[in-house]
Amino acid sequence: MEERVNYTLVGIFIAGSALLLVLAVLWLGKVEYEQEYDHYTIYFKESVSGLNVGSPVKYRGIKVGAVEALSINPQHPELVEVIIKVKSSTPIREDTRALLAYQGITGLAYIELTGGTSQSLPLKPKKTPPYPVIKTKPSIITRLDEVVTTLSQKTVVLVSRLNLLFSQENIKYISATLKNLSLISASISSKRSSLEETLTDLAKASKNLPQMVTQAKNDLDTVQKVLSGFKKDQVALSQLLDRLQTFLQDMGTPLAISAQDSMDELKQTLAEARKTLQTLKETMKQLEEHPSRLFFGGPPRRPGPGEKQ
Repeated sequence: MEERVNYTLVGIFIAGSALLLVLAVLWLGKVEYEQEYDHYTIYFKESVSGLNVGSPVKYRGIKVGAVEALSINPQHPELVEVIIKVKSSTPIREDTRALLAYQGITGLAYIELTGGTSQSLPLKPKKTPPYPVIKTKPSIITRLDEVVTTLSQKTVVLVSRLNLLFSQENIKYISATLKNLSLISASISSKRSSLEETLTDLAKASKNLPQMVTQAKNDLDTVQKVLSGFKKDQVALSQLLDRLQTFLQDMGTPLAISAQDSMDELKQTLAEARKTLQTLKETMKQLEEHPSRLFFGGPPRRPGPGEKQ
């Protein structure tokens, strides 16, 4: 009798559990059926491997809908057309972006909605196709593939340039250059003491340079004064010669009668004096233009006709 009672209780418990499960499924189905959804279209340029009908659609990690249809766009075969439905309460805006994401290592894909700022306008849904389009951005795998591809291309270019740099001809030139640098370094090292002495002498000379410049300036001032004195003496001598010439012109005839020979000698002397005065003028002119010639001399004299240099 006790065994029959136990079987009856077990049967009642199982039947009640099944009824509760059916009621829960019906309730969830009713909630799902009564939930309002908006439909959108997404075009992917990349492979959607792992994405299926019923795959979840998440907004910032929260499930807000599912994938309803997958197809190849007939007008643009490079695009995969995905129709999704999301809860009407989801804030889909014009700057919202969709990308493919993957769940762990299973390879199952889902659609992640990101972005959407309060400043952007809402993307208004439609009840019938064509549905509003949510723009996409590359998935992490696509971006990683682009980075790896770019890196591999740059690596190939780098390797080719290294091969060109370290060719046999370049290695020969590099070896010769290093050898020459070694010889130059050894030569400089052997003449180090001489270089140090030269640098020391230059340092000493640089210390005396201000004094030498001052002395040269003083010497130039002295030359200027001497030239000024010469100029004054030249003027006085020229005036004296002019007076003497005037005197000779006035008194030449009487003096010629009494002392013709003396007058000839005096005229010759005056001519030589004038020649000497002209030479003195030219010398002073050259000194005024180039005072340094007083210390260093003038340029070498050019050889005359028939003379050898």
